[in-house]
Amino acid sequence: MKKLKLLFIMITFASTLLAQEMNRERKGGFGGTPQHREMQCLRFAKIILSERCVQAAKITPEQVQRLKREFEMLDQKMFEINKHIEEASKKQAIVSVKVLTTPGDDGREMMKLTEEIGNLRTEQAKLSVRVLMVIRDNLQPAQRASVVELMCEEREKMRARQKAMRERMQPRPASE
Repeated sequence: MKKLKLLFIMITFASTLLAQEMNRERKGGFGGTPQHREMQCLRFAKIILSERCVQAAKITPEQVQRLKREFEMLDQKMFEINKHIEEASKKQAIVSVKVLTTPGDDGREMMKLTEEIGNLRTEQAKLSVRVLMVIRDNLQPAQRASVVELMCEEREKMRARQKAMRERMQPRPASE
């Protein structure tokens, strides 16, 4: 009976991984194909390059081009890191079954993968800081002040949307 339960768990797990992989392939992989995806990982870049921000901060066409070039390089690095995280996560999922099913497994392989993913997440965070440095290095002080103001406005809008979404998802009391 234990073997049957274990087999069921492994089949369920494997079919879930397969379904996720098929979904990624249909959508063009993790984050989409480079030619079809926007700078998803670099939300600041998206705000900075918006027409509203460019006009409000009086960002010149030359500055826009420099920013785009640097953001695209950072986005490519982020895309590569995301691919590595995805691969390590798949391995980790497979190893987790081994850890669960093999008595005496010391979990070293799982710990190694966990560390690898942690290091990749740290690299993601460093790239996010690099985005801020690119903005700082390419804009004048008055332009940066305008950008900060717009970013604060965007953050407040995002928080309001998230709050509204949480409220919609709250269970409603049953009517009497």
